[in-house]
Formats: sequence, structure tokens, C-alpha cells
Amino acid sequence: MKTIVYEVTDYLCDDCETELHTTDGGPYVAVGDNYYCGSCAVKRGLLEPMNWLAWHGMGSYSRATYKDGVITAYQKCGKGYRKDEFEV
Repeated sequence: MKTIVYEVTDYLCDDCETELHTTDGGPYVAVGDNYYCGSCAVKRGLLEPMNWLAWHGMGSYSRATYKDGVITAYQKCGKGYRKDEFEV
């Protein structure tokens, strides 16, 4: 009888301890031996707010900023911009 053993390594976020789903290609940010989810990476300044939006399927925004736990995103709409806010 032949037995095949697979080792599956999944990491947890070092800040909020949520599962990062690294085995199925989930997004995460690695800095040295530390691993962060997208939200914690934005809070620490390791990830741009535009990349966080793209990770969550909202890549249609023209620009985005992060301040005090809120990502403010602007989308071109006619001659102006539409403003949306997302809590992180």
C-alpha cells in the first residue's frame, strides 16, 4: 500500500489572525516573516488603497485614499467624480 501525504500550510494574519487562504491563491502581503491580510496591510501602509479595491473586485475607481479606517474612492462619472467610502 502506498500512502501519499500532502502538507498544507495556511498562514494567519499577524494582526487580526484571520486565515489568509494562501493555498488557494488568496491575496496577502508578506513582509519578512510577517503575513498580513489586505485590510491590515492598508492600515499599516504596506498596501495602496487602489490595490485593496482591486483585490475586492472594485478596480473601476480612478483614485483612492486611506484615512482613519476608511478608504475614500473616487470614480469618474460624466464631468465629475462619484465619491464612495469603504470601512476597512
